[in-house]
Amino acid sequence: MRPLAGAGPVRKVDQMMRRVVLIVGLLLLVAPLRWLYGLTPVAAYRTGTFQDVAFALSSGATLYGGVLAGVLVVWRRAALRGGSMKGLSVFFAGWVGAMAAIGLALGTWALHQRLTTGSVFPPGQSAALLPIFPIIGGIIGLVIAGGAGLVTAGLRRPGVA
Repeated sequence: MRPLAGAGPVRKVDQMMRRVVLIVGLLLLVAPLRWLYGLTPVAAYRTGTFQDVAFALSSGATLYGGVLAGVLVVWRRAALRGGSMKGLSVFFAGWVGAMAAIGLALGTWALHQRLTTGSVFPPGQSAALLPIFPIIGGIIGLVIAGGAGLVTAGLRRPGVA
C-alpha cells in the first residue's frame, strides 16, 4: 500500500501543533504561580518572614493539589478500565478537584474559627465577601486545569483513542 502524497507535511504540522499545545499548556500551568505570588504584600508592608508568602503558598497548594487530586482520580479510573486519558477529561477533572479543594479549605477554615473563637465571624462582620474565594479560586483553577489538559493533549500519542 502506498502512503498518501500529503502524509509527510501533515505529520510535521501535527507534530508542530502538539508542541505548541504543550508549550501553551506549560505556560498555563506556571502563570498562576506568578499571579499568586503577586498577592504578597507590597514592599512597605513586608516583614521578611514566612507570613509574606503564606497566603500564596497555601492557596497554591490548595489549587494545584486539588487539580492533581482530580486528575489522579480520573487517571486511576481510566487505568482500571484499560483506557487512556483525554485532555478534556483531564481539564474537567482538574477543575472539579480544584473546586473540591477550595470547599475543603473553606470548611476547614470555618471549623477552625468556630472551635478556636466560638464563631465563624467576629461580631459585626458578615459573610458577604466569602463567595469571592471560590469564584476567584475557580477561575485560577480553570487556568491550571486547562494547562494540565493541554499538556495531556500535547503528550498524547497520535492515533490513541
